[in-house]
Amino acid sequence: MPKNLQIFLFKKRFGVNDTIDWDAIVDETLTFPENLRNIETDHLYEIESAQHQLGMKTESEKKVELEAELLAKHDEDMMREQAESILEAEPEEAIVEEDTGSVESNGWQIEQTEDGETHSIEIEIEPHQVTAKGREYLYGRIQLSLDPKFIGLIARVIVAVPKELL
Repeated sequence: MPKNLQIFLFKKRFGVNDTIDWDAIVDETLTFPENLRNIETDHLYEIESAQHQLGMKTESEKKVELEAELLAKHDEDMMREQAESILEAEPEEAIVEEDTGSVESNGWQIEQTEDGETHSIEIEIEPHQVTAKGREYLYGRIQLSLDPKFIGLIARVIVAVPKELL
């Protein structure tokens, strides 16, 4: 990209026109992303000072505001999901096995523990063909659908491998 076009884009991006010596900062031998990286690491103080003098929000202030907005959005989404999962959660019908203390529900084995419950199921690993860069690769795939109340919990996957495959 020509140097003058890069300078134009940097002026537009940072909102600082003539208070910065863009000709000295932008290296015509580098690409736009390389020059941007150099500016953000080596010349950010100059740019933020110019932005501050012009009464603009600095790059750091913009970054903090964006992070705060993203965090607030994430928190809002999490609360909405939790509220929806509580409203949608239906009590599971369970068959109690008296001798082992475990319950079976929709194929899931449920065991009572001191900390709560452990839910487990045995399923077959299915073939899954993936095409990448023009080549096909075969992987194993497990797909499970879980109750929404489990969202955010940790799952442990155990694969029983027979000795013949080792």
